[in-house]
Amino acid sequence: HEQIRISDGDTGFGYKRLFGRFLQYGTVTKVFVEDPYIRSSMQLEKFSHFCEVVISSPSPVQRISLTTGQHSQNPTEQLEKLKILQQDLHARNVTFEWTFSSALHDRKI
Repeated sequence: HEQIRISDGDTGFGYKRLFGRFLQYGTVTKVFVEDPYIRSSMQLEKFSHFCEVVISSPSPVQRISLTTGQHSQNPTEQLEKLKILQQDLHARNVTFEWTFSSALHDRKI
């Protein structure tokens, strides 16, 4: 278990820098993400970029699982965007699944 604390305003923490060393040996097949804040279009776009980094790595990732909070004001848009991401990943032979939880408070990958 490793924790990396990134303070508000910190820069230089791209997905490749943060996660590349875990993916570089070609041994990761499943990725589990707990992030209560994948709700808005911008957050979903950033998560999609994270998924792209993961599946473009040397690791043969076959499954990405997300547990997040449900958007209180626009759950329909959130669900539509998650379904689009699911279709995009399926086209690349990656299973994407998600669940909603109101109990999450911190991000975990």
